[in-house]
Amino acid sequence: MPKEEVMDDAIFSNDLNDPVQARKRELDAVIAVAAGDMDASLATVARFESELADWAGFATCVGTSSDTGGVSVMLGALDLRPGDEVSVGLGIPAWVTSPLVYAGLIPVAADDEADMLGVQLASFEQRFSDRTRAVLVSSSFLYHQDIAHVIAISRAKQLVTIVELTASIGTMLDHRQIVEGFDVGLLSLREGVSAISTGEGGAVFFRHREWGRRAKSYSQFSDLDGIHVGVNHKISGIQCAVGRHRLQALMAKNVAYSAADSRMDADGQHPASESLSPAVDADVIGSAPAIKDSFYPVGTREEAFVLAALNSGIGGRSDTVRQYEQQLKTHFNAGHAIATSSGYGSLVVALSAFGLKPGDKVLLTPTCPLCTVYALTFMRVEPVFCDISPDDFTIDLAMAERMIDGKTRAIIDIPMWGYPVDAKRVAAFARAKGLYYLLDIALAHKAKLDGEFLWKYADMATFSTHHSKTLVTGEGGAVLTDNAELALKAKQFTHCDFTASRNPVLNFSLSGLQAALGLARLHRLEQDVQHRLSTMQTLGKLLTNPHLEPLPIISGGEPAGTKLLVRSLTGDNDALLEHQSRAGIPSDIALYNCKALYQYPVLRDKATPCPNAERMLATITTLPVHPDIRQADIAVIASVLNRFQPEHSEEVLS
Repeated sequence: MPKEEVMDDAIFSNDLNDPVQARKRELDAVIAVAAGDMDASLATVARFESELADWAGFATCVGTSSDTGGVSVMLGALDLRPGDEVSVGLGIPAWVTSPLVYAGLIPVAADDEADMLGVQLASFEQRFSDRTRAVLVSSSFLYHQDIAHVIAISRAKQLVTIVELTASIGTMLDHRQIVEGFDVGLLSLREGVSAISTGEGGAVFFRHREWGRRAKSYSQFSDLDGIHVGVNHKISGIQCAVGRHRLQALMAKNVAYSAADSRMDADGQHPASESLSPAVDADVIGSAPAIKDSFYPVGTREEAFVLAALNSGIGGRSDTVRQYEQQLKTHFNAGHAIATSSGYGSLVVALSAFGLKPGDKVLLTPTCPLCTVYALTFMRVEPVFCDISPDDFTIDLAMAERMIDGKTRAIIDIPMWGYPVDAKRVAAFARAKGLYYLLDIALAHKAKLDGEFLWKYADMATFSTHHSKTLVTGEGGAVLTDNAELALKAKQFTHCDFTASRNPVLNFSLSGLQAALGLARLHRLEQDVQHRLSTMQTLGKLLTNPHLEPLPIISGGEPAGTKLLVRSLTGDNDALLEHQSRAGIPSDIALYNCKALYQYPVLRDKATPCPNAERMLATITTLPVHPDIRQADIAVIASVLNRFQPEHSEEVLS
């Protein structure tokens, strides 16, 4: 892990008068994180969160991919649900209220403007009902003499007190007394909105550290534990690298600031800085396998693209993001490309462009990641599981035919680990049934069918550019489509365009920093994929164990080279995974405890027997084939697998 960057107030005081030097420091910080691994990135996030909490005077902070995402994370941490009411004060921006409405909550505003200005807060209590769960006010419209009243009546009713901080960010030092009275704080980090800009992003502050831990977990798919639902609103390490510099520059304007005097928890104590990120644990950092599972495509082009972004703007509507979207269109032969904050965000954007509403149903296969289903649960759309084909991940259309009813709106196909599905056949079926067809190609960026990009068969396709994918921007994703109407709706939803939509919209914009990395790395994607495919082919030829075989590829299909799948012909998969683990060869099946999704507690009520899916996940393993896998690694992997001896070799699968 790289040495922690030292933040010096004197340096930042000098940078206030030298913007060129300030940009150089930001650039160096971004490149250092971009060149590191996942642990380095998450450590930067944890440090930024701790510094923000110190600055704002709260016990903990959770950074998020967007400002509206921060509100969604807060709702999850506080367990606020559809039908709950939130008493809302004057001056609350749309990026705060729109996620409340989207989640089914009811914002209740005052009838009297004077009440909201803090002149007659005695009437504030009159808006409370038995469904009121929280009070939400803006720091811009609060006065010290009114704070005690707001806090007192809220605590008497056992309501959560929330303050929106962005508008007063430049004068936060004067508002310390206000902040100390609230349970939760919300802050936008969006360019043009906040004095501390990470391009896109948000921060949620908590007085109670347990709430902060719950928020951190919820923002990361609830750690994929299969017990709790979650979302993906992780802020990127490169955003936090810039955010740390801009926060320190803001603090340097007031040398009287003392973080140690400002940060208190719910008990009035000054806790030691607490990391909410488990990834900076020494035990975790030191447990890397002998053969790496991830690939970080560091090159010489990143610096120029990142510097250009820093100089021209790093917001979601910046020139850098538009250039990145144009290059995605060209590379993937797409009519339209919309860059998003994550693969999860891409799914929410695409399904929203389809017009899906709470109560609608979507057919999908249970072999997909929990991440895919959590986009549906967030939208309050019902996932309906259908089996896969016996030897590939294509949805079973015979079963799909039986599962369709009047509420079914779409089919999602997921080409797991880059193995193509029969998208041509599924697309024809979806059209015949009047359903939208979405391909989640998070793991299959350049998969093809009959010489065509696989995504071209779908109405829309979504992908992720997370660290584990073939195109890497740290955090990020995109939506591809050839349908202009769907593209317009997707863009309006992505960019939180409140004026263009009658329905509540959210912010899933990608920051210009990730877009800059995408621009720098997209040119090498084809070369990297060919390396992956070559490694897959070589490993397949070297695999001579009669108990194992590479998973076949569908006729006319070309995989994306994400991972090589090997199937155990005896069904003795636990022994295979253990054998592989002992040799230091990572497998997603073991790492993510892969099984049919309805077998997890969180989705048990959606259980529909899918024997092919269960059999597939119980008999395969994954092997890394990324460009850092060299000939020596290939030889080791092949040797390890060829030495595997199952315990029940007579039980050969048909």
